Amino acid sequence: MDLDRAGISWRLDPRLPADQQAGERVYARNDIDRGHLVRRSSAVWGDTVAEAQLANEDTFHYTNATPQAAKFNQGMELWLGIEDYLQEHAAQYRRRVVVFTGPIFSALNPVYRGVDVPLRYFKVGQGPGGGISSRAITFGVCWCAWWFVTLSWGFPGVRA
Repeated sequence: MDLDRAGISWRLDPRLPADQQAGERVYARNDIDRGHLVRRSSAVWGDTVAEAQLANEDTFHYTNATPQAAKFNQGMELWLGIEDYLQEHAAQYRRRVVVFTGPIFSALNPVYRGVDVPLRYFKVGQGPGGGISSRAITFGVCWCAWWFVTLSWGFPGVRA
């Protein structure tokens, strides 16, 4: 479903204590993006419009965000490009893809306003199938450049 994000505000996740979340204080008055870990448009689905709208809104919890440089988050050569690639590839081949994503923390990460800011992230797209016949693609990226890219078993049309 194609639902709009207009009018949805970022908010703390009520399932966790507020002091365990990086809220608005990290993003206020700076150029840092609230980088969705689970892409909003990928989560907007369900059996009903109401179910899809709930999923849409649920992606705006701070527990689904990580501080990211705008150029990294919105860059077609980096995070946004990977997200688009996975989503477009799944649509092109009419397949569902399960995506695992997250930060990679290290001692080198800077602390900003009391929050560890990861500089590296991973994203794994797993296609249908199992065992040796399953299809997966793995990306690792850094804010400043490609960190590593590993293709394993590939998607149709992608060589490992």
